[in-house]
Formats: sequence, structure tokens, C-alpha cells
Amino acid sequence: MSNPDSSKRTYLYKQLSDKLRKEIHSGKYKTDERLPSMDDLSKAYAMNRITVKRALSELRAEGLIYSIPAQGTYVSAGDASPVPPGNKHKTIGLILSGLETHAFGSYHVDVITGIQEALGKLEWYLMLIVLDDPSEDRAYEHVMQVQLDGTIYLGIFQPSLLRRLVRNGPPSVLIDQKLRGLKCDVINVDNYTGAYEATEHLIDLGHRQLACVTGHEGHVSQERKEGVQDAWTEAKLDSSKIQWIEGNFQKNSGNAAAEKILKSKKKPTAIFCFNDEMAAGVMQTLHASNSVEIPKDISVMGFDNTNWTIATFPQMTSVQVERFSMGNLAVQRLQAHFEADTHTPTLTSVSTSLVVRESTTKPPKA
Repeated sequence: MSNPDSSKRTYLYKQLSDKLRKEIHSGKYKTDERLPSMDDLSKAYAMNRITVKRALSELRAEGLIYSIPAQGTYVSAGDASPVPPGNKHKTIGLILSGLETHAFGSYHVDVITGIQEALGKLEWYLMLIVLDDPSEDRAYEHVMQVQLDGTIYLGIFQPSLLRRLVRNGPPSVLIDQKLRGLKCDVINVDNYTGAYEATEHLIDLGHRQLACVTGHEGHVSQERKEGVQDAWTEAKLDSSKIQWIEGNFQKNSGNAAAEKILKSKKKPTAIFCFNDEMAAGVMQTLHASNSVEIPKDISVMGFDNTNWTIATFPQMTSVQVERFSMGNLAVQRLQAHFEADTHTPTLTSVSTSLVVRESTTKPPKA
């Protein structure tokens, strides 16, 4: 005869899964009927949540039950449908803001490619939803009326709209967002460190006259600006020697910034653009002027290390951001949410690294 204590220790979850299996087969729980919660099962059978979770995982693997995030666990249709619709092939909504079209570029295309790649491996579906209605209520209804298992938000959203969508919608992941008080996964770039190291590179080369072309208002530009300022200050350099030029992350604003620099009496020896696309615009205009040679007269660098960096002459120094990995990670966070009965949201800061190419060098001698 087996030791009861040993059996209890080793097979307790089996006892629960066997009991629930019999109750399902006997018809106590009907198809699509919700099972008691994990807490209720723990109390009813005097078992801890880990044991209950293990028992439910066994039944889920057999196709007897399925879970809907934030709703509960249900009885499936049985052997004829071991994996209930919507459980294996999930539909993930990629929500983009169409109100700020200038905010999108090759950076976002690469992030989206990473999302598509990860979803393809899981055999999940991607639904693209562009919110281009200025009415917050209509934009909200646009998303909420679609049957989605999870959502990924990318772009610039009205904070109040984003809060409503995340709080009332399916599991969500935010990319490049800074909103307090939301219980969801967030993936951001370490903008501060990237900008700090870029500025440090220019300082080490000997540059003391710097122009920075920023992006539109938001935490991305602000964090990169802070990185520049701190690197400059810690090197004990004069902050008045930094010229700030507002851009919008698109190439044409880089062109405009270069035209402004060419017209200025005191030209910088280096230009740091807060993305590669603007840096490409700067380089194009400087080349066209026939008065400035890169990097002999002015060094130029960007941020993100997109395809723009190898499409310029000379090739562009930039800050590497793992954009494809950000897309992959967003899907992984949703997957973790679906697979766990309890999920702890995380804030992930994606690290950066400096990629030095031919567009930066020592400043010309005075």
C-alpha cells in the first residue's frame, strides 16, 4: 500500500485533474460553461494555486478546457474540437495613430516587421487598425468593436484615449509610450543612454560646437535631449555652444535644419539628428550646397541605425536600436500573458549601442 503522504505530495494535482476530467465527461460542466476560478478551486479542494494551475494546465493540454484572458476558464467542445477557436490562432490588433502621420518612418516599419515575424511563428493573425478619426469616442469604438485577443499600440495617441483602450480592452503592449498607472507591458528605447553616448563620441573627437535636430514633442525627444545635455555638462562644456533645431523625424525637416545651419554665421562642427531620416536630409542639403564637405567640415550622425545609414555618402554614424527585437518582444509579452493565469506587466528598456561610420571625424582646425 502506498504512503498517503507521498501520494499527496506527488500526485495532488493529478487527483484534481482526474476529478475535473470526470466531472466534465459526466456533464457536470457543459461545453463553453465557465469553470470555478482558481481561487474557488483552491478553497474547495484545500490546494494551493500552483497545484490548481498545474491541474488546469494538464486539462488544457488535452483540449478539455480553454482560457480567455481576463474572463476565465471554460469547457471546450471535447475531442471533436480539442483546441477551441480563438485559443491557438489568436488575432492581435496592431493599433496605429493616423493623426500624426509625420511620426512614422522606417523605424516603425522595422518594429512592425518584427511583430509580423513573431506572429507568423505562432500562427497568429495580425489585424492592422489605423485610428485617423479626431473624435476620441469614435476612435475608441473603432477598436472596441473588433474581436481581438490582444493589442499592440505603436505611435502617438491622445493619453486619455490610450488609457480607455488599455483599461477596457484585451491584453495590451505599448511600444514607445510613457503613461503612468496602466497595468500593461511597456517596451521603450533607452533614449537617454543612446544620446549620451552619441554626444560623448562627438566630444571625444574634439567637437565643441554642436547642433541638435530634435523630433516632435514627446518623451523620445525629451530623453534624447537630456542625454545630450548631461554628456555636455559632465564634460564641462558651455551649454550655449549647443544649437537646438526643432524637427519632426522626417527627412524634410532635416533638409530645413541644414538650410538654417548654412545660413548661420557660426556653423557647428557637428550635427546630431535625433533620427537617421532627418540626418539623411541634413547630409543631402549640405552636399547640395557645394560649400560643406562631410565629415571634413561638419560631422553628421543620426539615431536608430536604420537603412538610411548605408544609403548616404559617406555612410552615417548612428545609434543602434534593436527595432526588430522590440516587435518580437511585444508578441512575446502577449504570449506570456495568455499562458499565465496571473501575469505581472513589465517595463522593458531596450539598450542601444553606438555604430561609428565615416560621417563623423575630428573637427577642422580653427
